[in-house]
Amino acid sequence: MERCRVLRIEEQMYGCEELPEGAEVCCDVTVEAADGTRKTLSCPDAALIRQGIGEGDRVLWDGMELKKERNSMKKIETSALIGLGALGILFGRKMPGVKVIADAGRIARYSAQPVVCNGEECHFDYVTPEQGQPVDLLPAFLPLFRAPGTDSNFVCRLWLEKKKHAHRVKHD
Repeated sequence: MERCRVLRIEEQMYGCEELPEGAEVCCDVTVEAADGTRKTLSCPDAALIRQGIGEGDRVLWDGMELKKERNSMKKIETSALIGLGALGILFGRKMPGVKVIADAGRIARYSAQPVVCNGEECHFDYVTPEQGQPVDLLPAFLPLFRAPGTDSNFVCRLWLEKKKHAHRVKHD
């Protein structure tokens, strides 16, 4: 199946002859593929309406009919981490186009001593917050905190209570 974006939908012109009795009203649908190629497809208007296909929508073309693409997400091409803790190293080495955001001092330390995970050296690109660019993915790895007066660790998560914007801490 080919993924496309609908650029334009126009009802076909039938001229003086009008539409033959029992024939479906069709539309010319101009679509653009990911590589930029465009084509115009003839599609029954009722099928477009039934699926809710409109201009700007993402669709799939199987060579026979258009189908509206459901729950499509943008492919993650760029990502960033803030700092390089254990989880950042573990997941960051598998993230596409990852940039590690850190202050200049940390970048100097990270660059001076190679980061190693499971015996393998990991290579990351480092940027300061001022050099940062928008990315598709910025995961949040929450640190562990020691519960006061105990030997147990827990993750601390802040959540807002609906009453008067009161902040509470919930311990998981």
